[in-house]
Amino acid sequence: MEVDPDEPKTSPSTSRSPTQHIRDRNRQVAQQHREEQRAKTIDTVRFGLGEVQEEVEELDELSEQDINGLITRITRRKHASAEEMHKLSEAFLQSMDNIKLFFEAPGALQVIVKEIIGLDSGCQVGALECLCNLSLGEAPVCEKIIHQGGRNLVQCLDSPDERLKRTSLWIIANTISTSPKAAQTVVQMNIVPKLFYIYLDDSGEKNIANEFREDAAVCLQILVMGKNRAARQEDITFIKDNMIKKCRNSVAAEYHLKIIFHADIVNPRNEFNIEQTHHLMDFILGNLYTTPDFGSIANRLRIVYAIRVLSNMVQCVPTTTIDAMRQQLRGVWETHLEVLLNKVFDFGEDLLSLEVVYLIRNLIHDKSPQPLPCQLDRLEVPNIDYEKLLPQEWK
Repeated sequence: MEVDPDEPKTSPSTSRSPTQHIRDRNRQVAQQHREEQRAKTIDTVRFGLGEVQEEVEELDELSEQDINGLITRITRRKHASAEEMHKLSEAFLQSMDNIKLFFEAPGALQVIVKEIIGLDSGCQVGALECLCNLSLGEAPVCEKIIHQGGRNLVQCLDSPDERLKRTSLWIIANTISTSPKAAQTVVQMNIVPKLFYIYLDDSGEKNIANEFREDAAVCLQILVMGKNRAARQEDITFIKDNMIKKCRNSVAAEYHLKIIFHADIVNPRNEFNIEQTHHLMDFILGNLYTTPDFGSIANRLRIVYAIRVLSNMVQCVPTTTIDAMRQQLRGVWETHLEVLLNKVFDFGEDLLSLEVVYLIRNLIHDKSPQPLPCQLDRLEVPNIDYEKLLPQEWK
């Protein structure tokens, strides 16, 4: 999971790359799958990232000659067996030189991409796992994967085969986190609506091996972030129109406000209906009320983006925001805004406290005739040098 470089960092680091997050998640899925299979057979091992195949002896490190031999055979036949793709997959993990060697071989990638749409399910999974390890290469490699195989990957997101869907998500996450050009290309294939439907809560899976919502959230956050975000305006509109379908207590809900914030959905040009306003307020106040600490990455996402989105709402749509806030504070959470803000101050994070100060400033500068939704004299603002925390260009 990626966390913004400007998020508070006084707690343990949260700045892991999406690729590292995918690798960690893969190990977790692999461990659970092995435990489930152990009762059925002791003669199977994990194949690559998704498939369980018959036991294959651990490969010795492949030489350049071995890789060239594999490339020659698959390009001559225009077909790759599951065993050959397994060897290539292992080779890509062994060194970046192997990835570069394969990348530069004419026609080699086309053979692997072709196997994705074949009739052999084992070869389909093997091809995707091979591409998944290949996608750990540099930007040109990722761009070539998306250029030649992007449409097949997007198509796999609709597959009922969980292995195909999950591995495709990992490949997409790897490529778009490495190459902005790959991200720009894949959004032209209408991937954002597909990712957002996966991220929503219709499926209700609980088993992590069958759970794709967090993987979809990782991809979505990458596509909406940055000044030159890859997501198109129609993608942002789609997210805005469907955001109310995400439940605050569901899997990967900690990403929801981050996606909303970086997609710039809360801005003076956008109008929100009552249902959308109350949906955002439920997420914001619910996160602030129920999150017990600022220790885990998930909790940091819940708190930071609750403050940021609320600050934007107060600035852009103050009247409806404050109305909804008052209703939910009184009728749902039975608390006061200053209590929630003091809770955030108590986390002892200077940069996070600065975010809260921005929010309070927006509340004070609100031009609506309504009284403030919190009592300023009850706020326990930490006594720190906020000016030193400001970015240099703001001073």
